[in-house]
Amino acid sequence: MRESQQHAIVIGDNPAAFAAALELAEVGVAVTLQLGAQSLWPYAPVHDSDDALATLLARPGELSRDLEIAVTRVPVGPLYFGRNTATAKQLVGPRIGGITGNPLASQNRSLLGGGGSFRAYLDRLLPVLTIGKYKNLQGLLKRRIGTQASRLAAAELTTRYPQDFAVLETQAVFPGLNEAITRAGSLTGGVSLLAAEKLEQSLILPAAGWDDAREKMLTALRSYGVIVKPAAELQHATLATALSNAALVLAPGNPAEAQEFLAVTAIAEAAKRAGIYGVLEKIASLPRVYLSITYEEVQWDAPHGAELIVTENASPRRLRLLYPEEFASHGDETAQSVSISGEAVTGARVESAPFGTVAQMQAVAAVREEAGAAETALLVGPTVWGGAIAAAVANLEPLVKRLRRKLMGIA
Repeated sequence: MRESQQHAIVIGDNPAAFAAALELAEVGVAVTLQLGAQSLWPYAPVHDSDDALATLLARPGELSRDLEIAVTRVPVGPLYFGRNTATAKQLVGPRIGGITGNPLASQNRSLLGGGGSFRAYLDRLLPVLTIGKYKNLQGLLKRRIGTQASRLAAAELTTRYPQDFAVLETQAVFPGLNEAITRAGSLTGGVSLLAAEKLEQSLILPAAGWDDAREKMLTALRSYGVIVKPAAELQHATLATALSNAALVLAPGNPAEAQEFLAVTAIAEAAKRAGIYGVLEKIASLPRVYLSITYEEVQWDAPHGAELIVTENASPRRLRLLYPEEFASHGDETAQSVSISGEAVTGARVESAPFGTVAQMQAVAAVREEAGAAETALLVGPTVWGGAIAAAVANLEPLVKRLRRKLMGIA
């Protein structure tokens, strides 16, 4: 294989893009990391059940103590519902999302009302034969725990999914819930079982913030000889020349960025040559959610990491009380984040929507398989994993290993 082909250009600015660049550079492949138009690193704690993200963040520290990224493990914060912070009431656990396994708890009774709380408790008395029959999540919740408890779950899900609550499917939104219901004999019991299993799946957060982690990762990549190009060079004429003699690794952080890649002539032409242009189009069309992220002081007497589903109108919004470490690099330990889902807002951050249906999961799996057939190109990143950053990093290694073997001329 010609030496010119032992070069890869990774395009993106998220943990999966950086991980791909690092994997290739470590084995001697010449790597250029072309940063995307915006940094799509996390801004809050991230689920990392397989420690893939924590392992990646440990890599800079192997080069120098100055590059060590201390990782904090934080619990999943409590969830509140209300019209504002003054009237917010906590949905106490065990819970998954906005579904509680303990509807008779006093705080839950204040949210559900006496009748709604008792109706949800009656789930334990419903015939076992009805369990597992409801593929549709809304149908399952209304049948098992009643309308009022279902409304709370719907409000929480509306802040995370672009699809209507009526079309969401149990297996996609809450994997393992059907099986837990079967084991426990009720929905509330199944929620308790699943919540107990998830307790050990804490969130991770760089102690000095994600911006600091990103900068240390960039320094480590440069130490491995990776050439880092700023976002401004995405439209530079030299990109087309470089891509004509290099493997292409695209790591869009969300569907909107995939659309932006398609609009860059050099990337679009390289994707066509590599046979992944059609796949990139499919990724660009995947569902997305819009988060308006602002930083402001909010008076709210709740633990750090708490989340409030604000229900003052038909479009619930999510307010998150941040851990101080989340914005340590911003120098503001009182920073808050207000995330509003729904209509796009100018300046909003676009996120890949989590999988809402099994068909969507299968369709994206097919896209990943199609992209994996390319000889000298990769399509990676959280976009093809329902926005799950850690999953994108965890599933990257075999793909990059195969590509680097081809680039190094190893059968």
